[in-house]
Amino acid sequence: MKKILLSAALAVLGVFGASAQSFEVFYNTQADKNGQATGEYTLIKDGDVITVDKLHLSEPVVYPEYDMYLQNASAEAFIKISNKTGNNWVSSLPSPVPANTELSPSVSYTTEYNENVLPSGATGDFQTCVGTCFPNNPFYFDLNAHSTTNNPSDHLGYTISCNGEGVAQKVQLKAKYKFTVTYKTETLRFDLVFDAKAEDTAVDAIEAGQDAPKEYYSLQGIRLAEPQKGSVCIVKQGGKVTKQVIR
Repeated sequence: MKKILLSAALAVLGVFGASAQSFEVFYNTQADKNGQATGEYTLIKDGDVITVDKLHLSEPVVYPEYDMYLQNASAEAFIKISNKTGNNWVSSLPSPVPANTELSPSVSYTTEYNENVLPSGATGDFQTCVGTCFPNNPFYFDLNAHSTTNNPSDHLGYTISCNGEGVAQKVQLKAKYKFTVTYKTETLRFDLVFDAKAEDTAVDAIEAGQDAPKEYYSLQGIRLAEPQKGSVCIVKQGGKVTKQVIR
């Protein structure tokens, strides 16, 4: 009787052991203006829908001599991947293959819809940036056994480059992607939805900028302590940059 009970217990443990995941994927939609992840990451479960509804605007960079006003509009889900196996993962297998080394999980995605609005002066496309960062590429990454990726810039999303004052504020992202992560017989599926525009961010920036101190620059980009009356200067106040005649 004891042998039967022991065999049954081992069988149950074997079932649970076999169901243990070999990998986990986490996401985070909080970012600072430099495009770096902030806040906590959340485990992605099979069938989850991740929604990105914030469009982050970087500080503008102005080159008056070239008539350029550069600013990025970004929206992303930052990603971390955990290797829970005893093998090291690599993006491509060397020859000969070292012991305890195998390919990292494969990742693919399809576009369900893409209704993004990019105004004149704005360029950019959806990117998967984990290990490498190219449009329409799957992940390529190396990861040691029992470890987690730790690059705060790894993400799925957009960085829209904008040239022209007010261009970034007009960017609207509305798209949906269906992801599949596969490792041997294990599969994780999740949806990534973008529904983000900069209207609220722009209002906040304007309100904050009204109380910010003014900084003055020459047309060559040199900062001025005391601009002369009647001169034409670049004036930066908060996130707003304008060309003004000093009165």
